[in-house]
Amino acid sequence: MSDLRGFTSLAARLSPPEVIAILNRYFERMIDIIAAIGHRRRAAGRRHPDLFWRPLAAPDDPERAVACALAMQLALLEFNSEQRQLQLPELAMGIGINTGELIVGNIGSLKRSKYGAVGSAINTAYRIESHTVGGKFFSAPAPTNACTMVQVRSTLQVQFKGLDQPVTLYEISA
Repeated sequence: MSDLRGFTSLAARLSPPEVIAILNRYFERMIDIIAAIGHRRRAAGRRHPDLFWRPLAAPDDPERAVACALAMQLALLEFNSEQRQLQLPELAMGIGINTGELIVGNIGSLKRSKYGAVGSAINTAYRIESHTVGGKFFSAPAPTNACTMVQVRSTLQVQFKGLDQPVTLYEISA
């Protein structure tokens, strides 16, 4: 999960066309990163559009999710450099990662539906992300432990509503 921090106040200071222009530039960059890192190679060497956040799991999903989050943070640094050159406000992004089972697919009614995910794992990911500020990136224990090369800056014990045990969050720096 990622979220732009302070976006409501930023949107209140800018005109709607300015907000759309910033968001379009931001999403263009981030979606390219997600698509590039999310793809995995098949035995035949062809690229397949299964992403790590799609229904089909792969053993390297946690590592690719962490790599993607780090790449997104680096891209945001470049994006903010461009924002300064254009004399536009900088953006701050929080990222939270969790792994687990969930249901994904079209959710809603015949009149209106959206592609979404339901389950404890996604709820926990949202809660992890809600603890980030600025450029922080927190991960739950499972994805952090699955990654062979990760630098943890700090840990944080949090108690999520509805869960019996506290969760240790790892602030990932590299």
